[in-house]
Amino acid sequence: MKSLLLFIALAMVPAFALSQDTAEPEPDQRGLAKVTRINGFDIYMFSEPVADYEVLDDMGSLLGGLSAFTDTNANITDIVQGFAEKATRKNKKRKKDGEPEIEALIIYNNEKASGIRYTDGK
Repeated sequence: MKSLLLFIALAMVPAFALSQDTAEPEPDQRGLAKVTRINGFDIYMFSEPVADYEVLDDMGSLLGGLSAFTDTNANITDIVQGFAEKATRKNKKRKKDGEPEIEALIIYNNEKASGIRYTDGK
C-alpha cells in the first residue's frame, strides 16, 4: 500500500511540473509584442519598432482633431483605420514616383502618426 501511494505521488510530480506556466519570456524578450497589421501596415501605438527604420512621411488626422474640438469621442479603430487609409493613398503616389513605400505606422496620438520603412532588412 505504501509503495502504491509513493508511486502515485511520484507520478503526479511530472504532471504538476508540466501544468505550470512555461510561457515566461526570456529576460531579453520582455517588453516585446507581436505587431498588429492593418491594411498591410505594421501598427505601433505609443511605441516604436526595435528594428532600425526611417521616417518617410508625417501625417495628421482630422478625425482626431475634430473629436477634441467638438467634444466627442473618436473611436480609436476609426482613427487607426484613417491613418492606414491615408498611408495607402500615399503609397500609391510614392510607388508612382519611384519612392520607397511606407511599411509601418507609428501612431503618437489621435492626431499624429508617421509612416516608416524598415532599414535593416526586416
